[in-house]
Order: sequence, then structure tokens, then C-alpha cells
Amino acid sequence: MIKTLLFDLTEKFPFFFGFKKLTFLLRSRFGIIINKKKGYRLCKEKDLLLPIVKHYISSSSEIVFKKVSVESPNIHWQMDIPHVTLFPKIIFC
Repeated sequence: MIKTLLFDLTEKFPFFFGFKKLTFLLRSRFGIIINKKKGYRLCKEKDLLLPIVKHYISSSSEIVFKKVSVESPNIHWQMDIPHVTLFPKIIFC
């Protein structure tokens, strides 16, 4: 019975729902008490799993430092500052 409901849900929503959303729909719409692990196992058994999509971080967000030729110490300093306070609180005593 659950397998036929899963097939019906995947026909209604073909490439949008993974096993977690399908098990949530089984719980909410049909009142079936089912664990997401059981939903995964049933979807895997019937080849209803979606392919895994990996998300990559673009290289434009990486900080690129310039290579500078330095002849002596204390000529070139470089640092990455994550947070700068521009207007500190002034406390009067």
C-alpha cells in the first residue's frame, strides 16, 4: 500500500521531491506513521531516489593575495581583517 502511494506521489511531483519530502507527505496527507529511514529504504527499493547534486563554492569568493618581492624586513605587511569597529562605544565615567 505504501509503495503504491509513493508511486502516486512521484508521478504527481516527478523530479522535485526527495525521500524526506515524500515521507513527510505520507505522514501529513495519509496519516501513515513512517520513519524517514524506512521512506529512504522504500524509495531505494523502487528506484525512486533522485541523483545526488553536489554544490560547489565558486572560486571568486576566495581571497587572492598578491605576491610582492621583499628585499628587507618590515617593508611589506599584509593581513586579513574579518571585523572592524568604526564607531566604538564611548563610556564616560
